[in-house]
Amino acid sequence: MSTEESYRILQIPPGASHQDIKRAYRTQAKLFHPDVNRSLDAQKQFVLVNQAYEKLLPSKPETIPSRVYDMYRGYDPFRGETRQERAARFARMQYEEFKRNNEKFRNSIWYIPIKIFAYFVWLMGGFVAVGFMVGPFLMMFVNWMTGVSMLPIIFMGIAVMTGVFRLKNDMNQYLNK
Repeated sequence: MSTEESYRILQIPPGASHQDIKRAYRTQAKLFHPDVNRSLDAQKQFVLVNQAYEKLLPSKPETIPSRVYDMYRGYDPFRGETRQERAARFARMQYEEFKRNNEKFRNSIWYIPIKIFAYFVWLMGGFVAVGFMVGPFLMMFVNWMTGVSMLPIIFMGIAVMTGVFRLKNDMNQYLNK
């Protein structure tokens, strides 16, 4: 798409200011957005409006530190990497870093004590949750009114039990692989 076509699609004169380009883009985007305009041609027009906007409005210049950071992380400015490719690359790097750190943790001296502590917390949390859920009913045998007044504690037991199940899922994810 040429620059002239971009100006024509956005319906602005050549050489328009940044504010005029943005204003025209917003107007056209509202007009052709697929959620607003249900015609079959609207989606194609919306894509063209987005392409024209990207063509006419240059991206912000990068600062020197961000360029240095990108090159350090393996970004090749001459390759023309898209935002999606860059996001996927960063996600892969974060996952690989997570795997390295997890493996380091498994080989450390702290792995077994932390695993024992996590199971202890899980077990105690389960006992506390069961106590909260059963306690009001047991208290009804001692004093009926006190037992009835303690019934809302059952919800606290349900909340603690939910936390216990989440803890168990996290333990399975991080400690049992």
